[in-house]
Amino acid sequence: MGLTVFFDPTLDGLPYTVAIWSDSNGDGNPDDAQLLTTATGIVSNQGTDTFITTNITATITTANFFVGFVITHASGQRPAAFDVTTPIYSNRSYVAYDTAPGTADIIDLSNNEGPVAPIEIYGLFGNWLVRANTSSGGPDLTLAASKHRQGGNTIVTLEWNSTGSGRIDILRNGEVIANTDDDGSVRDRLSSDTGKFFYQVCVANSSNCSNEVLVKVRP
Repeated sequence: MGLTVFFDPTLDGLPYTVAIWSDSNGDGNPDDAQLLTTATGIVSNQGTDTFITTNITATITTANFFVGFVITHASGQRPAAFDVTTPIYSNRSYVAYDTAPGTADIIDLSNNEGPVAPIEIYGLFGNWLVRANTSSGGPDLTLAASKHRQGGNTIVTLEWNSTGSGRIDILRNGEVIANTDDDGSVRDRLSSDTGKFFYQVCVANSSNCSNEVLVKVRP
């Protein structure tokens, strides 16, 4: 929880509420999100760069959903860890606020002193380290890969079964290299790189991932 560069023992013990919202119209914007359920927890292990796990149950029928938390904290405290690892995708993390403790509206996120908005408008470029792991895993993802040479480059074609999830993260050697439509196919240009490359695709912002596929590129 939190970053080691902002070590603050006063965060430990603060109560928080986790919330899950559905994205009923599929526009990826939480200003009209519908609250599904909440769960409570207590901040612990702050400053250790680790996740706090909170069990929560929600029936999600939309392709996309939002996960977040509500916490009352003092001025100067930083209760949310922030990820600036590249690549950074905009309009993925949002914030809403109210300066009166306990008055934040999580049912209508736009009905706050600071209505819900992308964090970029506050000069923050990165993503909150808030993640949702689904127990059901969602639709199964199966990935296949092929390659061919083109103008001195190796072109890797990735193909998977579309899940209807909207967006897919493309991973190479465990790192997200792209985010694309869930249309079942994408190409990756390796330029003059050689070696072993492990590919995987995941439903965006989830733990629902495909099998790993190894692509070898020789000199």
